[in-house]
Amino acid sequence: MIRVQAIQAAKSARDWLMSRADARILHVFDRVLNLSYQDSRILSIVTSKEDMGPFSFLVVQEFPGFRDVVSCDDRVRITEDLLSIGSLKVDIERIEVWDARPEWGKIREGGHYFRLILPELQEVIKHFRQERLKTSMPKDVPDILGDDGSGRQVYLARELISGDTDRIRVVLKNILGCGQGLTPSGDDFLLGVLLAGYILLPYPGLDRLCELVQEELPGRTTMLSTAWLEAAAEGECSYVWHELFTATKNRQKEAIRQAARKIAGKGHTSGVEALSGFCAAAQIAAARPRRAGE
Repeated sequence: MIRVQAIQAAKSARDWLMSRADARILHVFDRVLNLSYQDSRILSIVTSKEDMGPFSFLVVQEFPGFRDVVSCDDRVRITEDLLSIGSLKVDIERIEVWDARPEWGKIREGGHYFRLILPELQEVIKHFRQERLKTSMPKDVPDILGDDGSGRQVYLARELISGDTDRIRVVLKNILGCGQGLTPSGDDFLLGVLLAGYILLPYPGLDRLCELVQEELPGRTTMLSTAWLEAAAEGECSYVWHELFTATKNRQKEAIRQAARKIAGKGHTSGVEALSGFCAAAQIAAARPRRAGE
């Protein structure tokens, strides 16, 4: 038996722990263990702050990795103070709640600075794309996103933030679930656009985009990707994005580069495509004339 302490949880993860709802194991990785509950909801147990997301809780790692202590057939049981998954016992009695929603109001006040750091972010994207080409792993970027990460993606971002319902729906139907893996590249790109929207788009247009994403999501992509996009549409994001927003708000250039590299390094393509979506939307917003009240 291995017993560890849970130390921090996103609000949705804390709520699930308090509800003690039944769950089953969905995915087992070294640093992340995904559970499913209520048939379609996701809970992630992570061992690193950098893997924290809107439906995660963080445990102190005192074991090599989840693969070494948990199998997909293990039963998940929860009591008032203990989560049991096979031989893994997680003490959940004392957990700090982490707010996965950044302080968007304060971040929006410095939104113009995000336009200024676009070259820095694009350089990070370029570096990681080049590194990926050196690997033997299969391509995961669908043709609809384009290979260059520039013109085609800017066009898609423009359509998504256009405010036109029909145009947005067409793009969503084409990119949702498009690509391979647990979070397809089309979804990752969309996540980045949504996060940029919370900083750079007027609220009526942002609200409409988020509503349409939630309307179009059901049945179009994986359970895990759906969870990430639903969270993004609610203005929630992972800890590494929080780091980028904080560093940008504080004008910390080296911290901005470090946070961008952490985001781009997530998964085989997930982080790069999310950062690409963010930059494409920011590029469009940067080109728009600012109106009174924006």
